[in-house]
Amino acid sequence: FPSHDTVGYGADVGLQYVRHIDRDTEISIGSSVTDVGGVRFSSPQAQSVAMNPSVGIGYSRKIEMMKVKFAADLRNLDQNISLSNKSHFGAEVSLPVIKLYGGLNQFNLTYGAAMDLWIFRLSLFSFSEELGVQYHQITSRRYMLQVDFSLPI
Repeated sequence: FPSHDTVGYGADVGLQYVRHIDRDTEISIGSSVTDVGGVRFSSPQAQSVAMNPSVGIGYSRKIEMMKVKFAADLRNLDQNISLSNKSHFGAEVSLPVIKLYGGLNQFNLTYGAAMDLWIFRLSLFSFSEELGVQYHQITSRRYMLQVDFSLPI
Protein backbone atom coordinates (compact mmCIF):
# COMPACT_ATOMS: atom_id res chain seq x y z
CA PHE A 1 0.00 0.00 0.00
CA PRO A 2 1.33 3.46 -0.77
CA SER A 3 2.23 5.65 2.18
CA HIS A 4 0.34 8.92 2.62
CA ASP A 5 2.38 10.19 5.56
CA THR A 6 2.91 13.91 5.74
CA VAL A 7 6.17 15.10 7.28
CA GLY A 8 7.15 18.55 8.49
CA TYR A 9 9.83 19.85 10.82
CA GLY A 10 9.91 22.91 13.04
CA ALA A 11 11.83 24.47 15.89
CA ASP A 12 10.93 26.72 18.82
CA VAL A 13 13.24 29.08 20.73
CA GLY A 14 12.63 31.20 23.79
CA LEU A 15 14.09 33.07 26.72
CA GLN A 16 12.66 33.57 30.18
CA TYR A 17 13.87 35.63 33.12
CA VAL A 18 12.51 34.75 36.57
CA ARG A 19 13.03 37.12 39.50
CA HIS A 20 12.33 35.85 43.01
CA ILE A 21 11.11 38.85 44.98
CA ASP A 22 10.94 36.89 48.24
CA ARG A 23 10.36 33.29 49.34
CA ASP A 24 6.72 33.33 48.17
CA THR A 25 6.70 35.78 45.26
CA GLU A 26 8.18 35.77 41.77
CA ILE A 27 7.78 37.66 38.53
CA SER A 28 8.83 36.51 35.10
CA ILE A 29 9.17 37.93 31.62
CA GLY A 30 9.82 36.02 28.48
CA SER A 31 9.82 35.89 24.75
CA SER A 32 9.56 33.03 22.30
CA VAL A 33 9.36 32.23 18.62
CA THR A 34 7.54 29.04 17.69
CA ASP A 35 7.85 27.35 14.31
CA VAL A 36 10.96 29.38 13.42
CA GLY A 37 10.95 30.21 9.73
CA GLY A 38 7.54 28.57 9.31
CA VAL A 39 6.79 24.88 8.91
CA ARG A 40 5.96 23.36 5.55
CA PHE A 41 4.90 19.79 5.02
CA SER A 42 5.77 17.21 2.40
CA SER A 43 2.15 16.96 1.25
CA PRO A 44 0.90 19.89 -0.84
CA GLN A 45 -2.55 19.48 0.76
CA ALA A 46 -1.20 20.13 4.27
CA GLN A 47 -1.49 23.71 5.47
CA SER A 48 1.81 25.32 6.50
CA VAL A 49 2.29 26.74 10.01
CA ALA A 50 3.47 30.34 10.25
CA MET A 51 6.24 31.49 12.57
CA ASN A 52 4.82 32.96 15.80
CA PRO A 53 6.80 35.50 17.88
CA SER A 54 5.40 36.31 21.34
CA VAL A 55 6.21 38.14 24.59
CA GLY A 56 4.74 37.73 28.05
CA ILE A 57 4.87 38.56 31.73
CA GLY A 58 3.82 36.61 34.82
CA TYR A 59 3.37 37.00 38.56
CA SER A 60 3.11 34.24 41.16
CA ARG A 61 2.43 34.47 44.90
CA LYS A 62 2.05 31.73 47.50
CA ILE A 63 -0.41 32.58 50.28
CA GLU A 64 -0.56 29.90 52.99
CA MET A 65 -2.10 26.75 51.34
CA MET A 66 -2.90 28.57 48.09
CA LYS A 67 -0.87 29.79 45.12
CA VAL A 68 -2.12 32.57 42.84
CA LYS A 69 -0.73 33.22 39.36
CA PHE A 70 -1.40 35.99 36.83
CA ALA A 71 -0.06 36.15 33.29
CA ALA A 72 -0.41 38.20 30.12
CA ASP A 73 1.06 37.76 26.69
CA LEU A 74 0.93 39.00 23.13
CA ARG A 75 1.24 36.41 20.37
CA ASN A 76 1.42 36.51 16.58
CA LEU A 77 3.28 39.82 16.81
CA ASP A 78 4.19 39.87 13.12
CA GLN A 79 0.69 39.13 11.79
CA ASN A 80 -1.69 41.75 10.43
CA ILE A 81 -4.50 41.04 12.91
CA SER A 82 -6.18 43.20 15.54
CA LEU A 83 -4.49 43.75 18.91
CA SER A 84 -7.39 41.96 20.61
CA ASN A 85 -6.60 38.79 18.63
CA LYS A 86 -2.99 38.93 19.84
CA SER A 87 -3.89 39.42 23.54
CA HIS A 88 -4.16 36.79 26.28
CA PHE A 89 -4.67 37.30 30.04
CA GLY A 90 -5.09 34.62 32.66
CA ALA A 91 -5.18 33.73 36.32
CA GLU A 92 -4.83 30.47 38.25
CA VAL A 93 -5.73 29.73 41.85
CA SER A 94 -4.10 26.52 43.09
CA LEU A 95 -5.49 24.80 46.17
CA PRO A 96 -4.20 21.47 47.53
CA VAL A 97 -6.44 19.29 45.29
CA ILE A 98 -8.08 21.65 42.80
CA LYS A 99 -6.96 24.40 40.42
CA LEU A 100 -9.28 27.09 39.07
CA TYR A 101 -8.52 28.99 35.87
CA GLY A 102 -9.97 32.12 34.31
CA GLY A 103 -8.97 34.69 31.77
CA LEU A 104 -9.38 36.22 28.37
CA ASN A 105 -8.19 34.54 25.17
CA GLN A 106 -8.35 37.15 22.40
CA PHE A 107 -10.71 39.13 24.73
CA ASN A 108 -13.08 36.13 24.91
CA LEU A 109 -13.89 34.53 28.28
CA THR A 110 -11.84 31.46 29.18
CA TYR A 111 -12.37 29.29 32.27
CA GLY A 112 -11.64 25.87 33.65
CA ALA A 113 -10.80 23.67 36.58
CA ALA A 114 -8.49 20.74 37.29
CA MET A 115 -8.61 18.17 40.07
CA ASP A 116 -5.80 15.90 41.20
CA LEU A 117 -7.03 12.40 42.02
CA TRP A 118 -3.97 10.44 43.15
CA ILE A 119 -2.39 9.30 39.83
CA PHE A 120 -4.95 11.10 37.63
CA ARG A 121 -5.55 14.77 36.90
CA LEU A 122 -8.96 15.57 35.46
CA SER A 123 -9.21 18.94 33.69
CA LEU A 124 -12.17 20.66 32.05
CA PHE A 125 -11.73 23.91 30.09
CA SER A 126 -13.75 26.21 27.87
CA PHE A 127 -12.30 28.89 25.61
CA SER A 128 -13.19 30.83 22.51
CA GLU A 129 -10.93 31.08 19.50
CA GLU A 130 -11.26 33.97 17.08
CA LEU A 131 -11.06 32.61 13.53
CA GLY A 132 -11.35 36.04 11.86
CA VAL A 133 -8.83 38.86 11.86
CA GLN A 134 -11.06 41.25 13.87
CA TYR A 135 -12.60 40.97 17.34
CA HIS A 136 -15.82 38.88 17.29
CA GLN A 137 -15.70 38.41 13.53
CA ILE A 138 -15.85 34.58 13.59
CA THR A 139 -15.76 33.36 17.21
CA SER A 140 -15.78 29.63 17.97
CA ARG A 141 -16.39 28.39 21.56
CA ARG A 142 -14.53 25.16 22.38
CA TYR A 143 -14.60 22.72 25.28
CA MET A 144 -11.87 20.36 26.35
CA LEU A 145 -11.79 17.44 28.76
CA GLN A 146 -8.31 16.14 29.54
CA VAL A 147 -7.29 13.18 31.67
CA ASP A 148 -3.61 12.92 32.63
CA PHE A 149 -2.04 9.83 34.13
CA SER A 150 1.15 10.06 36.17
CA LEU A 151 2.60 7.24 38.21
CA PRO A 152 5.08 8.74 40.72
CA ILE A 153 7.80 6.10 40.72
